[in-house]
Amino acid sequence: MKSQLESTTFFCISNYPKKVSKMFSLKNIPSTSSILSTYTTFTASAMLIRSVATEVQAIINQLIPEQLRNLLLSKLGGLYSNPSSQMTLLIND
Repeated sequence: MKSQLESTTFFCISNYPKKVSKMFSLKNIPSTSSILSTYTTFTASAMLIRSVATEVQAIINQLIPEQLRNLLLSKLGGLYSNPSSQMTLLIND
């Protein structure tokens, strides 16, 4: 019976270029169906996120009054806006 240490494969630096070249060889290109499946998954996820965001926005619009929303958005916008294009650096001696 092999111990866990005996069955563990160690990474050898001398094999590194060989492994990298195998990783990028033409034999390892994914199939067309795999690429399309991945694309479909990402597209479906984006559509789901978009529809959930739209529903959340509709619920927020119904629950929070417009004046309060405008106040919150103006305060949040102030955090991200750049108040001036100049910066003063003070160095105390």
